[in-house]
Amino acid sequence: MIRVTITSARFTQEQISHIFREAMDHFLKLGFRIALDDTGVGYASLEAALELSPDYLKVDLSLIRGVDTNPQKQALLEGLQNIAARMGA
Repeated sequence: MIRVTITSARFTQEQISHIFREAMDHFLKLGFRIALDDTGVGYASLEAALELSPDYLKVDLSLIRGVDTNPQKQALLEGLQNIAARMGA
């Protein structure tokens, strides 16, 4: 696993997105698969999932914890599963 993290006050969000896209394209050409970690929180929003088109969506632990007894979380995860399937993730 290779983890790419870009954080800097020197770059705009647009520049960070461009840098990340270039890195992602490079690794895809080498045969790597892409996972979006912590889907559902922070930068790993659904918007990011649509923009990045990852191979895998890794759901944040806060959405998993207690899912066995929480019907709202179950519904949310079912929705994320449907979205992931439609995206090919």
